[in-house]
Amino acid sequence: VLSYATGHRKGIDGENAGPGMRLARDVVTQLKLRGIDCMCGLQVPGGGRWKSIMDKISGQHAQCRVLLVAVTPALYLSNPCMDEIYCAIEHGRATTVLPIFLEGPVVPREEQWPNVKADKQDKRTQVVNH
Repeated sequence: VLSYATGHRKGIDGENAGPGMRLARDVVTQLKLRGIDCMCGLQVPGGGRWKSIMDKISGQHAQCRVLLVAVTPALYLSNPCMDEIYCAIEHGRATTVLPIFLEGPVVPREEQWPNVKADKQDKRTQVVNH
């Protein structure tokens, strides 16, 4: 499974779109060309439940062995991405969480996911320190 943040740029991208979508498409395409099964939120039908990704990571029939994390500055503003990473670390069958550095700069640890609500601070701490 590939976890990515859309990274919408106001005034540049269409609604609910951003450069992360292109990066995710490119990564998934390259993996599939090499015979590696991979999926991401782009494959969830329009209006579909993006949370169905969580089932792929830790559901009863999950077969995810690696969670690829597309590292971009937008990643650290995406609570859904943080939730996916946490799910893989704490509940998933994924044996590896593998960051793929696609766009810099890398955000310092103390500045990652600054908009997390108080009830998710423990989750944030586990993801940042993983």
